[in-house]
Amino acid sequence: AILMWLIITNFNDPIMTMTFSDIPVMVVNSSYVESMGQSYKISDNYDTVDVTVRANRSTVDRLSPTSITATADLSQIISFETDPVMVPTSISIPGVSAANVTSSPKNISIELEDMVSSEFVIAATVGTTRPANGYEVGKLEVSPETLTIRGPGSLVNIIERVTANVDVTLLKKDSDLRAQLKIFDRNGMEFTDAQMSYLTFNVDEREVIVHVTLYKVVSGVTIEVETSGEPAPGY
Repeated sequence: AILMWLIITNFNDPIMTMTFSDIPVMVVNSSYVESMGQSYKISDNYDTVDVTVRANRSTVDRLSPTSITATADLSQIISFETDPVMVPTSISIPGVSAANVTSSPKNISIELEDMVSSEFVIAATVGTTRPANGYEVGKLEVSPETLTIRGPGSLVNIIERVTANVDVTLLKKDSDLRAQLKIFDRNGMEFTDAQMSYLTFNVDEREVIVHVTLYKVVSGVTIEVETSGEPAPGY
């Protein structure tokens, strides 16, 4: 009976394997290396892993890449003496035993750098947006005026400017607007989300407040001309 049950089960719901590619790796416990005055960056091509699952077809069929969590715990660094430093990855899939899951590669490569901190003045901008007809942007005041950025020296040292972009489309009165911070390197290129993920800031959610002062546009102003001095003789 047991043998028949195994045969029927294997026929109706057989064991199979499936590989899910490019699962993003989430790094945890970064404070472990930060406590040593260092920061990390994931080496190129090591920010994702391929995950192979061995399970019944009914289990595999319900899985998707979003069901899989790949984690690299920096407190589990294999050795600080190697270059690059290797960190083991762990895979978590609800309803699937860890013994039936493998990842490739099994370790991710990270590069450790000295942690540096620098302060930058935030420049407010409205981009191509314009207030309502009859108004012009007069002043833009950012709060806070400066931003302290902390992260790997290879990133912090190439920052050229920090901007706070606000949308003033159809604005008719002075307003306090939330602005998303954007960081640009010395080549004028905006930092990518991946680069931004390695930086920390002294403001929450990388947002600041910009106070927008509007000037009212007045047309038809009469100009009176006043003269001084005397013209040449005969004029």
